[in-house]
Amino acid sequence: MEKLNIYQKLVEVRKTIDFFKKDQKSFNYEYVSGVQILAKIKSKMDELGIVLEPHVKHSEGKYFIFEYTTESYGKEKKNIDYIVDVPMDYVWVNADNPSDRVICNWGLYGQQSDISKAFGSGLTYSERYFLLKYFGIPTDDLDPDSKGDDKKPAPKKDGKPTPSKPETKPDKALDAEIKNIDKKVTELREKKVTDKVIGDTIKETSFGKLNFTQIKDVKVAKEVLSALTGVLNNMKQGDK
Repeated sequence: MEKLNIYQKLVEVRKTIDFFKKDQKSFNYEYVSGVQILAKIKSKMDELGIVLEPHVKHSEGKYFIFEYTTESYGKEKKNIDYIVDVPMDYVWVNADNPSDRVICNWGLYGQQSDISKAFGSGLTYSERYFLLKYFGIPTDDLDPDSKGDDKKPAPKKDGKPTPSKPETKPDKALDAEIKNIDKKVTELREKKVTDKVIGDTIKETSFGKLNFTQIKDVKVAKEVLSALTGVLNNMKQGDK
């Protein structure tokens, strides 16, 4: 039997995967767990003799301390987060011929109140999405079959179509908070706060959403607004 090279082996791994369903939820943010991904591919990787090596370039990494205040029940709370921004490579290695390998440039990004947690969560998140994007596998919210906007209701056995679900009414309270966030972002930009700081603040308090218009929970929107207000207050204090 002809031996497969690393690319041919990776194609065989990909053939074993068809679809991932988001199976974890945290603060209304659903995601695909790393366990689900590895469970799909590990046995095939072992069978074919494939190793995935994470090569983290610590010496090229950037580490920041981000201080900000949040408001809760009228009281201000000071917070310190550690931000890590580290380039890395994921390397697919053919165990039958270790010189036969594929090097993929990647990166890890994390922000937590503890620097070790920032690094660990960044590495976990990085691995999860590297595998999803490398194999080009859709998750349930990206799968075209899950979006039925242009589809007619499926007919029942009696020939009558199943009625469509009524459209969700707009949340006026959420819309108001989104508008307030937009105003606050404008104020921060006028104060020369970088988009990276603004984006990191939004991402941290909205559980991964860089675009605040995608926030669907009014409580999360309020937390984002509070965090941005804290950044702005820090800027004002620095101007005094």
